[in-house]
Amino acid sequence: MRSKIILFFSLIAMVIVAGMACSPDIYDQLQDTLRGNQQRWTSRNISSYRYRIQIGCFCPQDITHPVIIEVRNNQPASITYADTGAAVTTDFFGRCDTMTKLFSIIENAITQEVDELTVSYEAEFGYPTNIYIDASQQAADEEISYTVSGFEIIP
Repeated sequence: MRSKIILFFSLIAMVIVAGMACSPDIYDQLQDTLRGNQQRWTSRNISSYRYRIQIGCFCPQDITHPVIIEVRNNQPASITYADTGAAVTTDFFGRCDTMTKLFSIIENAITQEVDELTVSYEAEFGYPTNIYIDASQQAADEEISYTVSGFEIIP
């Protein structure tokens, strides 16, 4: 009997969590915040810049080491490891090698209605500084995060 009661309350808790995770209002708010920050970024008309990014995931070490991404004329120009300056040899960073692509990561997470999405934006320029995505709280080790720092405009 005790196990049936625990199972019953566990199922109720899962339904409540699933309902909260799928709330359309939350996705609308995330979308509105994304749009506002994309407009802030676009209005600055910054085409050449560099930033440091660190990806957090259950991935090989060459992916989780911080890298410096340099963008020239809105195109990725170089990606190097922050600690050694060595060129990055993995294609993994192609998904986040411009601010436009970072905004796309957020947009895709909203469109897919992931279970958890947390985003912080830089106040002046609007680019994302932290992105955390948990596509499915029922799956293990698929979470991913992006931490952006050291942004600078380059001539």
